[in-house]
Amino acid sequence: MACSALMESGLWAKDAVERQMSHQERNTVRMAYIHKAEHLEARKAMMQWWSDYLDICRKAYVSPYMMVQENR
Repeated sequence: MACSALMESGLWAKDAVERQMSHQERNTVRMAYIHKAEHLEARKAMMQWWSDYLDICRKAYVSPYMMVQENR
């Protein structure tokens, strides 16, 4: 659910979301160059956004896209 919401928001690059979700890279060459600290600032922002999003959805469902549009 988090991965889909983060991607749907359009706020972060796919690589940053994949890093945050700790999805395994299937390309072994690329995997050798990936570091856990990659996209660290974006990952922190994602977790704050996700927390805010869950707080809003407790009251009533809002799509990730609409949340971004309402907060611009």
